[in-house]
Amino acid sequence: MPDSMNISGAGQIAIAISDLAESVYFYEKILKLEKLFDVPPNLPSLTVAACA
Repeated sequence: MPDSMNISGAGQIAIAISDLAESVYFYEKILKLEKLFDVPPNLPSLTVAACA
């Protein structure tokens, strides 16, 4: 197994949460991610700018 791993990109990441409103606030207001859309009933989609 290698000592390190390089990640070149991610298409989608899902994270289980316990409080939707608190989590959306954190990602939008604290981390400054842009909310793209909501998929009912409780699946917000946020974006992260590409890193160089």
